[in-house]
Amino acid sequence: MKNLIAILVFVLLLNTINGNNILVSNVSLTEQDEQTQTCKIKFDVSWDNSWRTTSTPGNWDAAWIFIKARINGGAWQHVTIENTGYTTPNDAIITIPADSKGLFIYRASNGNGSVNYTDCKFIWNYGVVNIPNDASIELKVFAIEMVYITQGAFKVGDGSSNPGVLKQGSADNDPWEINSENSLTTTNTSDNGYYYNSDGLTGMYGVGNISGDIFTIPATFPKGYNAFYCMKYELSQQQYVDFLNTLDRTQQQNMVNAQLSNSNTPYGSYFALSDDPLPQYRNSIAYYKNVDIGPNTIINFYCDMNDNNIPNEASDGQNIACNLIRWQHMAAYLDWSALRPMTELEYEKACRGFNNPVNGEYAWGGSFAATLTYLFNNMNTDNEIITNVSTDLGNMNASNNQYYGPLRCGIFAASTAIPNRMVTGASYFGVMEMSGNMLEQCVSVGNIAGRSYQGQHGDGVLHYLGYGNVDFWPGINGNTNNNIANTAVVSDISGWAGIGSKGGSYYNPSSSSIVSNRNFTNFHFADNENLGIRGIRTAP
Repeated sequence: MKNLIAILVFVLLLNTINGNNILVSNVSLTEQDEQTQTCKIKFDVSWDNSWRTTSTPGNWDAAWIFIKARINGGAWQHVTIENTGYTTPNDAIITIPADSKGLFIYRASNGNGSVNYTDCKFIWNYGVVNIPNDASIELKVFAIEMVYITQGAFKVGDGSSNPGVLKQGSADNDPWEINSENSLTTTNTSDNGYYYNSDGLTGMYGVGNISGDIFTIPATFPKGYNAFYCMKYELSQQQYVDFLNTLDRTQQQNMVNAQLSNSNTPYGSYFALSDDPLPQYRNSIAYYKNVDIGPNTIINFYCDMNDNNIPNEASDGQNIACNLIRWQHMAAYLDWSALRPMTELEYEKACRGFNNPVNGEYAWGGSFAATLTYLFNNMNTDNEIITNVSTDLGNMNASNNQYYGPLRCGIFAASTAIPNRMVTGASYFGVMEMSGNMLEQCVSVGNIAGRSYQGQHGDGVLHYLGYGNVDFWPGINGNTNNNIANTAVVSDISGWAGIGSKGGSYYNPSSSSIVSNRNFTNFHFADNENLGIRGIRTAP
């Protein structure tokens, strides 16, 4: 008699955002072949407000899907699927990258609205990782909504966002032109070159090249010319919770800011990223702190914005953008999800697309932002909306709007019946909240450590301490000085050299959210209440 795999399936809902509602369901293991030690992982995936268009901007949205498995109650591990023999639903395209760490699924033809792809099947060669035929398997299937950023030449810098804008010369405010992924050498001429104008902050946390320095950005450094997928939204707090709940205790400790120790008396919800007994800066990620938490106990994290010790209620803030994040946390999440960080050049491409720069422009393409004080309904819920969004100026969450905390992912699109870029704050390609809400952590061109980045993707496997461990990512081997280049010897990403920020946040004035503003591109923040997570992946 054949020994079948016992199936204990966990269906994980990731990025369940009002208006898009991406949902993975009906997960199962099927068609086991004991001789070849393969089976198929089967599931359905659906989401709302999907699109594909051949007219401007000529792109589509997609779901990035990756899978974690736990064998006989052990540690969660990343599933590598086969890139052949999969089943494609009707009117869908499935693309599996060469490393087979996940898959993209998206529309095969033009259209917009909801999609529901059923009976997706992918071959898993479980024998390769020495899983026996009669093992007990638990699965978690994750889905993140992405936006396709089309290949092509584009421009960087708007000529007016000093200090720190990239331009063609010391006296020439024309933008850089990115026409390929070939190497690029800066100049110190007055015009018609690639003049590097440094950012506005230097000193202890800002170390890098100064204006007019000559250096080469290698061909291996991702410049944004090639196509890539970008997360449509900043990472939500529930998404970070789901990440934490696949780690062991040591890894969990290094991915939060609180000391995960026990308490002399039962305490109730304690907030893991703010290290506080109450939610701070609208971060609701908590764990139940009590006398039974031993040093090796794996913690169960949850959201509890209303602080009533009941996890994941409707008003517990699961879909608020995750803040109180350090670069080391972001690097770990991106490595774990088989994504990668974006460079500052890719950030401008995702915002501006193929349009000519507009002086002082925000992600929606205009140079005027609303400064009104926003009013809200359904705070902390999946339906959190703004009741007075501007219809004639661009909307974003900055300090000018007098709300000091991140808003839920996609809030401006959900708060208006006017689906244009300005009102929703959308980028050229349809990426949301690229100006304001949370700072976008990007790899800088302005220092050696940043320029050594080669665009490698995460592989789903973390360092035993919980950190990311991808060659040449910012901060690898604990670098803390931006004048030290990364090496190809992988330890862990516990440093920060080479990482900076773009796009501004709720904490910053609106001017910091201008696309070409480089005030923070070589700057490491000691505080992290306004740092978020957004990842990308080079298109297969």
